[in-house]
Amino acid sequence: TLYLNGVYLGAGTYGADAASRRYFGHSARQIDLWQSAMLAGILKAPSRLTPISDPEAAAQRTRQVLANMVDAGFISPEQAAAAHPKPGKPVAVAVAQPGARYFADWVMDQVQGFVGFTDRDLVVVTTLDPNLQRLAENKVAVALDLDGAAAGVQQAALVAMAPDGAVRAMVGGVDYRESQFNRATQALRQPGSAFKPILYLAALQAGYKPEDRFNDAPVRIGNWQPKNYEGTFRGMVTLREALASSINTVAAQLAERVGPKRVVALAERMGITSRIKPDASLALGTYEVTPLELTAAYAALVNGGEGVLAYGIREIRDTSGAVLYRRSGSGLGAVAARSENAAMNAMMGQVLAVGTGKAARLDRP
Repeated sequence: TLYLNGVYLGAGTYGADAASRRYFGHSARQIDLWQSAMLAGILKAPSRLTPISDPEAAAQRTRQVLANMVDAGFISPEQAAAAHPKPGKPVAVAVAQPGARYFADWVMDQVQGFVGFTDRDLVVVTTLDPNLQRLAENKVAVALDLDGAAAGVQQAALVAMAPDGAVRAMVGGVDYRESQFNRATQALRQPGSAFKPILYLAALQAGYKPEDRFNDAPVRIGNWQPKNYEGTFRGMVTLREALASSINTVAAQLAERVGPKRVVALAERMGITSRIKPDASLALGTYEVTPLELTAAYAALVNGGEGVLAYGIREIRDTSGAVLYRRSGSGLGAVAARSENAAMNAMMGQVLAVGTGKAARLDRP
């Protein structure tokens, strides 16, 4: 019952009752044998076998389902022969963005943990912003259209988060109907240079200053020789310049001096839950994290240094209005002093002003 009440059945509908109303104009309690078989048939390919997308393919699939029911002994050949389509009144419904299903799945996995098992209908109030979700899905599609083929990329993920950890938009993939794997919360990927702000914040906490100078030159740490993206070296540079230009040799030296274990401890305080090995290569983001983890870690840089827990549920209540859960604002506590946070943000501003992020420059700080 749980499965049939939530499974995707095409045209933006989830669950047998919603699909029945969409395709036939009435509740699933009123469907006949033909309509029942048609809903069962849609499961094989819900984007292709609906009476809206392809009436003939849907009818052919329905006849196959009826034949299978005869073979299995559930109905007689006479009952199958008597089943036939009848004029229906499909309901035009406002279909939510299918991409929001990734967010909905992520939220639904958490509900039982907050309220326990219940057989009551629940109302879950979430953090999702429909306008931002629509924009997020559009931007992911545009980015893939423009750059996906050239980069050999067919999938993408996006997380948009408020400074307190509230997830406002989530795109877990190109098409939920084709793949329910949520790349925003489940896909582990190397963050690469996106990890460097955590390393540099750890350095500030260890007493280093943005003006401190390091030598951008060939470096060997054990058997590892980090290389810069451009393949060149600049000599003496400040930490501010090194971050702005994403210089790998300086990041590797900095990790060694600060201590990999100290960097890992800060990353965990900032919300990184995936396992990070405390070795020098972590400076270049060589371990794997999810987009959701990394976004939550960055939130501390935005909100004055408070670690956050990513969340999507504000409140859960039953249909009578009784509140079963309400978020009270718990977080991870302070991970950086305000002075450290301000210095880090000033350094990151240089990435857009003069560094590797100039193409992302805004008309404001």
